Amino acid sequence: MKPQIIGIAGPSSSGKTELARQVAGKLPGTAIVSLDSYYRGMEQIPLEARKKVNFDHPDALEWPLLHYHLRTTPARRRPDASSLANS
Repeated sequence: MKPQIIGIAGPSSSGKTELARQVAGKLPGTAIVSLDSYYRGMEQIPLEARKKVNFDHPDALEWPLLHYHLRTTPARRRPDASSLANS
């Protein structure tokens, strides 16, 4: 069976994670991939500049890495967290 992707969107604190957990609990073999894991690293950005980062802007995320993981991660497996930390 071909893997399917279900996207859940909404504002902060709207229950997206809880909804994802509920859906995953009903669909065996489901993995949750959170966009929180794909925010760009800010280690090289000065503290004052970090305070101004708009985490709601699409540029705050590492989209190519997310796309790579979605294309290459076998069905029913979550992307390796170590690969996220080293990107």
